[in-house]
Amino acid sequence: MLTLWRRQNDMIRKTSRDIDEHLIKQSKNLLGTVSDKEATVSALLEIVRRNARREEVRVLSNMDGIDMAEKESMAKAWHS
Repeated sequence: MLTLWRRQNDMIRKTSRDIDEHLIKQSKNLLGTVSDKEATVSALLEIVRRNARREEVRVLSNMDGIDMAEKESMAKAWHS
């Protein structure tokens, strides 16, 4: 059984889950982590980041909220 910490209302609380040891070992190797906790947190963060990237691609693909004809928006696009 693996014990991990999770954030709930800006707090981390201890919880336990049954996780396949082979899966944990593979995850640690792929993620370059040492502990089970680190592998679990890294894997969960990767899923959250993957979803954020997917959403960004969707927004850009559909041009949601982007008006290429609007001069003010385009003027800001090339300045940092």
